[in-house]
Amino acid sequence: MNTNDLLEQLAASAGIQPEYEDVWGHRRLVPRATKRALLAAMGLAARSEDEVRARIAECAARPWRRLLPPVLVARAADGPPRIPLTLPAGWVRRPFGWRLRLENGEVHGGAVDPWRLERLEERELDGERFVRFAFLLPFAPAPGYHRVELEGNGDAAHAAAHTRLIVVP
Repeated sequence: MNTNDLLEQLAASAGIQPEYEDVWGHRRLVPRATKRALLAAMGLAARSEDEVRARIAECAARPWRRLLPPVLVARAADGPPRIPLTLPAGWVRRPFGWRLRLENGEVHGGAVDPWRLERLEERELDGERFVRFAFLLPFAPAPGYHRVELEGNGDAAHAAAHTRLIVVP
C-alpha cells in the first residue's frame, strides 16, 4: 500500500471525510495537506510512512482500550439499546455497576455480570486480550440525550467509564 493510500486510511479512521459540499453546492475533495494538518491537530502526526502506519494501528486499538464508546446512537423503535462493553480479559469475571441518567433527571441502575452477556468479539493488543460484550439496557429510554455510566469493583475497582446515549425517534 502506498503512502497516499495509507494517509487516506488514517484520515478515514480519524473520521475525516474525503470530500465535502461547499456553500455553492459543489463537491470538493479534501486536499492531502489539509488532512495532514487535521490529523496533526488531533494528535495523529503523519509525516512519514512509518508514522502513518503507527497512527493507523493506534486508531484501530483505541476502541479496544475503552470500556464504553464515547457516544452511542440508538433508535427508539429498535427497543432497548445494545451497548458495547469492552474489557480486558482479566476483568470478565468481575461484576460492574451501571447507571442510566436520563435527560429528564431520572436515574436507573443495577449490576451487570460481563460473563453472562453476549460475547461479540475478542482481540489481542500488545500481549493483552480484550473481550467485547453486548450489554442490553433493561428498557428503551425515550428519545433524548442520556448518559450511561459504568463502575467496576474487585480487581476492576479503578474502572469507570461513561457514554453519551443519544436515542433518536
